Amino acid sequence: MVRAGQADKVRVVWYGVAWALAFSGASAMAVLYSAMRVLSFRLPLGLVFPGTAALLFFLAVSFAGKGMLELQEGRLVSITPLDWMPRVEWLGLFPTLESVAAQMVLLLPMAAALAWLALRRRKAAASRS
Repeated sequence: MVRAGQADKVRVVWYGVAWALAFSGASAMAVLYSAMRVLSFRLPLGLVFPGTAALLFFLAVSFAGKGMLELQEGRLVSITPLDWMPRVEWLGLFPTLESVAAQMVLLLPMAAALAWLALRRRKAAASRS
């Protein structure tokens, strides 16, 4: 148990840790920036943007599943179990209808967009030849 006087000391320590982490992160970014400027390192933007987009999409799907699990644990959303589905926590996959539905809200438009893009590329290739 933390006493009243100790709570302030604990808070000061955690603020110090937070500032130290922020400073170290900013320092690391400054070192990377300087190295890229000095070495004239150029990022291949054709690979960087699709990679970051894929990472952000993966995180969105994962957060949707984990967020729905938190709402279910807080008893704000009902729980409808799916017996056939595995539980993969690091992917944000949980065997409930609600979490799968939340993730499908993200996955279905993405699948439609990829199909549309593939069709558009196929038409462009056909018109060139």
